[in-house]
Amino acid sequence: MSLVIIAIAFVFAATMGRLDLFSYRDEPILFNRASRKLHIFRRRFKWTRPFSRWPVVIDSYDWDCVRGEVKGGAVLMGTVPTTRFQLYLAIADRPGSDTIIDRVPVGGPSLGKDHFQPLWEHIRQYMEADGPPLQAGDSLSRHTQFSHRMAWSAGFFFLDPDYKNQVPSRLGRAIGITTNLLIAPFAMIPGLLAWLSGLSGRDPWWPDDVLAAAGGPPLSEPAALALRPAVPTAGQVG
Repeated sequence: MSLVIIAIAFVFAATMGRLDLFSYRDEPILFNRASRKLHIFRRRFKWTRPFSRWPVVIDSYDWDCVRGEVKGGAVLMGTVPTTRFQLYLAIADRPGSDTIIDRVPVGGPSLGKDHFQPLWEHIRQYMEADGPPLQAGDSLSRHTQFSHRMAWSAGFFFLDPDYKNQVPSRLGRAIGITTNLLIAPFAMIPGLLAWLSGLSGRDPWWPDDVLAAAGGPPLSEPAALALRPAVPTAGQVG
């Protein structure tokens, strides 16, 4: 019996270690306005095969089957229970159907949900009304770019640059930081794993046919930012 327990623990540890240290930094979504298609980059984990190759799957859906949903769930921020919200792309089995076959998170979770409506509207306008890929004043996400500070925030969450927005209360932040520091020896473990994962993580990629249908490889950052509409001046507003 002890050998079975050891074997199970070893397989579990190997799988979790591989997820943390030898995986992709993100699972992006590609919106193809021309073909009205949605492509999702996903890793398929094989829990029973920790040492074999795990495939990458590109799931593709028709945009007409997609709608936006915001869902909330209770989480602990330090010792403070709170509700965090997430925007999802809910994908139906056919246009107009209420049977949802997949849900894909967009962006990160948030304590508030008011900004998700503009985000969904931005996506919808891009896919349906020739909207711009970026809004005036927008910048590109740094989510896939390795950051030492963001990596260690997996254990020491107050290092997250968005921590002040996540916990608006000054007292709540003080309690959370104090609690986090008191359990620093334990917080080191997820922080260290996230840091090592960032160092060894791989960038996601798209198949040639998906890129060709989208018009070619991704634009450089300057080229992408050049697509933003001009920020209106005070005299132009209204």
